[in-house]
Amino acid sequence: MTQDKANLEPSTIVFRNTSVDWVMRITADRRIEVNEGVEVTEAAQKVLDAMQQLLAYGLDKAIAEERESCAKLCEEVGEHPSLTPLHCAESIRARGQA
Repeated sequence: MTQDKANLEPSTIVFRNTSVDWVMRITADRRIEVNEGVEVTEAAQKVLDAMQQLLAYGLDKAIAEERESCAKLCEEVGEHPSLTPLHCAESIRARGQA
């Protein structure tokens, strides 16, 4: 993969050094990849495996918490007869703006 292509991939975190194009990256689909030109020791592989599990757990937890927060917000909007689903959508979008 060229450096330009890595820069164009959405939601990808890339770790670089001066001797190779990229060392390690976390892809949009939550995988940790190590460049084939980088030697991975047994200890480093154990760290990568642990990081992969923590990454998956942390993202899944964050997604579940955000989903529940959105659901609660919609329930609150639903308790007011004068509010519409549009109000719910606007409230969800405004959550990250404060």
